[in-house]
Amino acid sequence: MKYTIPGNSAWIAVLALSLVSVSTAAQTPPPPDSTVSEGSYTNPVHRWSVAYPPGWSVDSTNPGGVRIHSPAKDGLCGINSGVVRFKTVDEFTDFMQAQTERYFRDRGVTVRSAPKQRISLPNDVIGNDVLTEILSGGRSRRIYVLADTGGYVIDCETYAKNWGKLEPSFDRIINSFTLANRNENRNEMMRLLAQGRFAEAREAAEKALRNSEETLGPDHPDVANDLHNLAEFYNNDARSSNDETTRQRAATMAESMLVRALAIREKTIGLRNSFAIDTMISLADDYSLLRRDDEAVTLYKRAIEILNGLGSSAPILLSLRQRATNGLNQLDKERRK
Repeated sequence: MKYTIPGNSAWIAVLALSLVSVSTAAQTPPPPDSTVSEGSYTNPVHRWSVAYPPGWSVDSTNPGGVRIHSPAKDGLCGINSGVVRFKTVDEFTDFMQAQTERYFRDRGVTVRSAPKQRISLPNDVIGNDVLTEILSGGRSRRIYVLADTGGYVIDCETYAKNWGKLEPSFDRIINSFTLANRNENRNEMMRLLAQGRFAEAREAAEKALRNSEETLGPDHPDVANDLHNLAEFYNNDARSSNDETTRQRAATMAESMLVRALAIREKTIGLRNSFAIDTMISLADDYSLLRRDDEAVTLYKRAIEILNGLGSSAPILLSLRQRATNGLNQLDKERRK
């Protein structure tokens, strides 16, 4: 299953912009001016940090969709974060670019994107760099990062006429983006999944959970991530097994992990975000496997209610709403048999 990232529809087109300059000059940023003091921001939920030029301001009301504004409000870098289920950064990039192009196409706007290029960020993070031009006069540079089962999009936008003035500031923000406390076992799990080595990936997921609990404590948001990841292996076991005893045992194991993960998320980051909703829907899926239909329906409906309250057309939230709706429809179909 695949999800994208949370936020609201403005992260797709903050200034009705999107992409491309075919120039590669943006790939080699100028060195920052060491005589000027920069600001900095650390995201408490998604555990990344960034520096930004003097005079710029940060709106972190939504930790999943932080915005950094230029002093004249003529430029913006949005940094969007969320749980994802893509195997590679290329797959993540291609999906998100397709969603962006559809967003503009539905509004009668044409965009052109340059081929994605690799970019290296601090802490050995590798991402994809895409420049896009919107024919009505906007330009955007997007960085797509996939790490520790998290998806991150850095989207710096302005009008084409302002690009030369703001590009150095965009470069400074992009190249300061740093992920903290990366869990190498979690990264190894992702690599093994991409290679189809599922047994080894499960072992890596188990190690990631142990590492998070030992280093961060039992109630840290990263522990919830690892509980959720490991639970998915057990849910997959339950779905693929023809033996009822094996199916029940695997689904029960998944349930215990997902219940704990959801409790941690609710306590630490609340329920109005893609991480918590993702876990809620996975727990509903698990109840469906366990034939506990009433509990499954309750959670699916609760997830949809929260999503409706968020009132966003962001791809991640649309994807989650579709998952919950599909779960309800499947239960209804089975009841009608």
